[in-house]
Amino acid sequence: MSDQDVRFVVIIPTYNEADNIPRIVPRVLEQDPRIDVLVVDHHQVSDPPPEPLAMVNPQLSDDYPNFQELCSVGLAFKLAHALVKRGRQEGLQKERDLDLKQYLDLVALGTVADLVPLTGENRKLVRSGL
Repeated sequence: MSDQDVRFVVIIPTYNEADNIPRIVPRVLEQDPRIDVLVVDHHQVSDPPPEPLAMVNPQLSDDYPNFQELCSVGLAFKLAHALVKRGRQEGLQKERDLDLKQYLDLVALGTVADLVPLTGENRKLVRSGL
């Protein structure tokens, strides 16, 4: 990262990396403390939890029970959807032209491959992607 002017990093861990998040975030910040880190994860939160700028993880709260079974690809898709929606509200042309439906096949594949329960939002995403 030192060769580029990186200011924002998104970390979406796989099953094998989930336990390493508390070690990964500090390593990124060691390289440049000005980097903002966003962690998107569906695994149980480690103890101690990582300290990114922000963390998208339905395990952090019971406020959204429909999202607690989402896998990381589902969370990443929901995050992308929220960003596009916000961009459209702000009147940004690229977001207005972007159709995220074209990526639902990959979301469906990732959801099935992650072996999460095919209920609720997972079911909706897989059905829409097939």
